[in-house]
Amino acid sequence: KRRSSHSAVNGGRVNGYIVQSDGSFTADVPSALADGDYSVIASVTDTAGNAGTANDTGSVDTVAPTLTISSDDANLIAGETATITFKFSEAVTGFAGGIVTTGGSIDPTTLTSTDGGITWTATFTPDSNYDGAATITVAANSYTDLDGNPGTGNSLNLAVDTDAPELTSISSDDANLIAGETATITF
Repeated sequence: KRRSSHSAVNGGRVNGYIVQSDGSFTADVPSALADGDYSVIASVTDTAGNAGTANDTGSVDTVAPTLTISSDDANLIAGETATITFKFSEAVTGFAGGIVTTGGSIDPTTLTSTDGGITWTATFTPDSNYDGAATITVAANSYTDLDGNPGTGNSLNLAVDTDAPELTSISSDDANLIAGETATITF
């Protein structure tokens, strides 16, 4: 079996290792490690006194990904669509299921990323015969970064007016005109 005489994470000493039944050992790494990449080096000796070293690398990521949402068109009318951009602070997964819209919809088949899952775009189509605010929301904790940290949420508001004006009536104050008369027409 091996026992550790010294182990370190990026030069800082780690104590409190536990020898496992298969000869490996585990140690508690200080919880105050900042996010980033780390190297782990252990100096070990077996019970016969033979010295050796063990090296490994790892990373710490405790930061929640953040999100901003933007649109290429903030005022939509009938026949228009908008390209919505979801920009994350790091690569994410699973956020498509957390998108909620009012006043229109996101076509999931248009949701794409060209930079490894950091920036995503999709097409928003406003509801027909709608006049008001449309919202696109991604709920907090509805997606994670690649290390499993749940992300923060965000929303975007758009103005939508797809309610086309409709002529409801045309009337006249005189339906029978003779020479010299005029009529007032009301639309």
